[in-house]
Amino acid sequence: MLIPLGTDRPRRRSPVIALGLIGLNVLVFVVMATLERTDPAAHERVLQWGWIWGRDFEPHALITSAFLHADLLHLLGNMLFLWIFGPNIEDKLGKIGFITFYLVAAVASGALHAFFSNYPAIGASGAIAGITGAYLILFPRTTIKCLFFFFMIGIIVIPAWWFIAFSIAWDFLAPAISGRTGVAHLAHIGGYIYGAGVSFILLWTRVLDREPYDLFTTMRQAKRRADLRAAHDWSQREQEKSRRKLERDSVRSAKTDAIAEARAAVSAAIADGDMPKASHAYESLLSKHGAEAALLSRQRHYDLANHLFQTGNHQTAAIAYERFILGYPGDRELAHTKLMLGLISARYLNDPIRAERLIREAMAEGLGPDENAVAEQILQDLGATR
Repeated sequence: MLIPLGTDRPRRRSPVIALGLIGLNVLVFVVMATLERTDPAAHERVLQWGWIWGRDFEPHALITSAFLHADLLHLLGNMLFLWIFGPNIEDKLGKIGFITFYLVAAVASGALHAFFSNYPAIGASGAIAGITGAYLILFPRTTIKCLFFFFMIGIIVIPAWWFIAFSIAWDFLAPAISGRTGVAHLAHIGGYIYGAGVSFILLWTRVLDREPYDLFTTMRQAKRRADLRAAHDWSQREQEKSRRKLERDSVRSAKTDAIAEARAAVSAAIADGDMPKASHAYESLLSKHGAEAALLSRQRHYDLANHLFQTGNHQTAAIAYERFILGYPGDRELAHTKLMLGLISARYLNDPIRAERLIREAMAEGLGPDENAVAEQILQDLGATR
């Protein structure tokens, strides 16, 4: 069980009206208790006149019932909540605004009870529910110091909206869970709706000044925090994208440098006339970086491809000729290169279809007499007709 002891919201005014209402409720209770002992019949008449009784109530009972209490515990519970939450609402609304708000809350909560229930109701609970409903809107970010006891006793501090939300939830759930509880839950619910609704409208229309504790400021700050989180998350994503791009660029740059270095090694060996070394370097270039990276300058590439063929390295020679064809499609040696690649495909790579296509392309692009004779022989060997 939690018993509220105080809130942390500072006040600018003394709670004159809240104290006055507490005093008036206590005075009425004392008078009624005395009357019950001295003149029970008169006590019963006053009670019948003052409480709310279903749809047969008198209009004045919407006010008078808020100052009558069933017993001392009923009075103390209501006055405790009025003392804890009332002063801050009075401080916010002013004296006239607060007493008006309190009395209208009593009327609204009592009217809801009278409309839906035929059971009698008395007490300030509905009006005080209006105050706590207003507190939920005006000061949700404050905290409440509570006396806590459940197998142990202690003082805890909880957010105000937790405490009030639990009270509201109890009024909604208690009838369904416990049936008749002897409590006018409908009056409480009417008070909550009135208090929260009026306070929301007053803040929304800026009739009441907004402050760091209220719902609108809390929502605005929550949105600002959400925007900041979104901006931070976006920044983190962008930084991660930039980091990954830098890594990719770094890898790409390193790969480009490695390819350039490998090509330079092949070209340097060719320039030095060391064709075996050039062949070995070219094979290393193919192995590490693939055929797409294995294109040299036009003359050096052509010379290396012919050397590879002449030394019987037909597999590598085929790759070199193919890269030459793709890299220099308009070269004057294109027909000869296709002839050589066709010859390798026919005699060493067992690819007759590709061989025939390359030979015919070479012949169409123009070969010399000797080369044309070689092409004719290859086609004949393949069993292809002119």
